[in-house]
Amino acid sequence: MAALKKFLDFIFPRHCIVCGKENPRGGFDYLCGECAGGSFIAQVPRCKRCAEIAPVSAFGCAKCEGEELYFDEAMVVCEYAQAGRELVLELKYRGGTYVAKDMARFVSKVKNAKDFFRGAILVPAPLHPSRLRKRGYNQSEVFCKGIAKMHAALDLKVENLLIRKRPTTTQTALTKKDRILNVRGAFEVSKKLKNKIDKGAKIVVVDDVMTSGATLNECARTLKKCGFKNVRAFAFARRS
Repeated sequence: MAALKKFLDFIFPRHCIVCGKENPRGGFDYLCGECAGGSFIAQVPRCKRCAEIAPVSAFGCAKCEGEELYFDEAMVVCEYAQAGRELVLELKYRGGTYVAKDMARFVSKVKNAKDFFRGAILVPAPLHPSRLRKRGYNQSEVFCKGIAKMHAALDLKVENLLIRKRPTTTQTALTKKDRILNVRGAFEVSKKLKNKIDKGAKIVVVDDVMTSGATLNECARTLKKCGFKNVRAFAFARRS
């Protein structure tokens, strides 16, 4: 296997998606050791309720105080910066489904990630069919499958339990208030799956990036409304 990898690297060299270094060595396929160890992955204290950087890792912080959050807790891997940002962009906009494996590797670096995920059903934040046809894949689903495969011992399943029933504009340039309005009522629970999954199952809704949390919160609201009791939110990167 090692010989085959060396041969493939010679014929089809890999490159670090941040600095361009050829055939990077270390624990990642598309990141060199230096870029993979940047400050973006520093395990700083985060609010367990909203996953924002906080003075201490407690449930609730000044940023989510008074917010109506439907997910029971939240977790992210890293900041949306440096290699964290490049991984998301590569997966989401550049057709780079191959980086999902590296993104999944970072999950093990997060404290308490095993307990957060163990035995969960991973539910990708859905794309509208029109956007899915254009992109060719749902980046959140690809990430979910990468996590489930990389961390098989956690007994994870991936289910497309949510459907985006109407198209929405991109959240990037919207205010927090407009983000909430943009996704309100945009999702529904799959009629094929809603009665096949136990309402007490651990559900983890997964997205690539969390900014205001509006998308993940609306996903959680939709699931809670349908009767699912244990809903968590997870994103690879967080814009703070």
